[in-house]
Amino acid sequence: MRLLSLILVVFLITSTAARCDDLPIKIFGYFQTELRQDNDSGNASNSFLLQQLNLFLQRDLAEDWTSFVNFEIINSYSSFRDWGSFSLEEAWVSYRSSEQFKIKVGLQIPEFNNLNIIKNRTPLLPYIFRPIIYETSFGESINLHVLTPNRAYAQIYGSIPSHGIKIDYAGYLGNSSNIRTTQQVRATAGGNALQSGVDTTNGFMVGSRLGIRYKGVKAGFSTTHEKLNTFVGVENFLNEPASDNTYIPLVRLGGDLSFNWKDFAVEAEYANARFTREIASGLKVEAEFVYATLGYYVNDYLFIYGSLSQLKIDEFGVQVDSVNPPADTVYSGYAVDTYVKLPTIGFSYTFNDRLTFKGQALLADLSEKRRLPNNSAVYFRSNRDIDRYALAVSVFF
Repeated sequence: MRLLSLILVVFLITSTAARCDDLPIKIFGYFQTELRQDNDSGNASNSFLLQQLNLFLQRDLAEDWTSFVNFEIINSYSSFRDWGSFSLEEAWVSYRSSEQFKIKVGLQIPEFNNLNIIKNRTPLLPYIFRPIIYETSFGESINLHVLTPNRAYAQIYGSIPSHGIKIDYAGYLGNSSNIRTTQQVRATAGGNALQSGVDTTNGFMVGSRLGIRYKGVKAGFSTTHEKLNTFVGVENFLNEPASDNTYIPLVRLGGDLSFNWKDFAVEAEYANARFTREIASGLKVEAEFVYATLGYYVNDYLFIYGSLSQLKIDEFGVQVDSVNPPADTVYSGYAVDTYVKLPTIGFSYTFNDRLTFKGQALLADLSEKRRLPNNSAVYFRSNRDIDRYALAVSVFF
């Protein structure tokens, strides 16, 4: 509540200052609220939910210079009631030399496939439940950042026209995933002047996307590279000879394709994340995601679609509780292989540019098996069928 009060004060101050400036601050945003029914393996529940709210501040600083801030609230956030989460998603300044060359510096969502940078624009997307790796409301239970880069701090990008084709490019730099948390700071003898939110290694995440657009067709290839300390000491847990797992390269690969044909729309994406060298014998660590959507515009307002997503995670379930990487690392004792299949159908009705109504039915099949990392024998297996039906309204304000 104190944080939200502080933001309100900031808005009042900036709004007052804007009246005295030739370059006013633009305040706008999106939110999506839903009514849904869940049936989780026979256990039914109904709920209203403010699924997501994004509040944006934008200001032109000078000719060709723009600043932007994005606050995100998910799952009916309330700090007092311990609901949902609140985060600063973006705070950057950009310079635009031309459409062919732009620079963006500061906290930002980087280019990766097609949906990563537009995943928070809920009124512009037909989904209530987006393809799972982009569904931020699932972030409390699924590690959504394994397969997509969530944050970068410097990016060069642009679009180059050539013979009726536009070539899109982006290259960016950010922290690796080895970020110190507040919990880790508190756990280290009063903090010892440690700071949360900073990278604990001397490495960076490097990423890029190269794409083309031709008439109604858009396609692209994305990749990132970083080094993680996640598996430091895992060889001791597996009773194997000592090995150096201080910096293990993690590579993400992605591809996207979308196009319109007459009144039909097709979009599809693929993402893969894997460590590029063996961590320990028998320990395979990889995640893979694919989705495809086929939609049809009944008229200018009504869009109907069917979509299928599949998510497979192999042994990312070797859980880590690290106080200060790479020291004091404890492993959970098993590896988890997870497979999620998500067929869904839905509709969106665009009442106007600021108001969209949606409906969606999702039938999820989740299977999980646990085993020792260096042993193929399964000692625990579970299967869950989750049916979800929802109505939602998305608002651009």
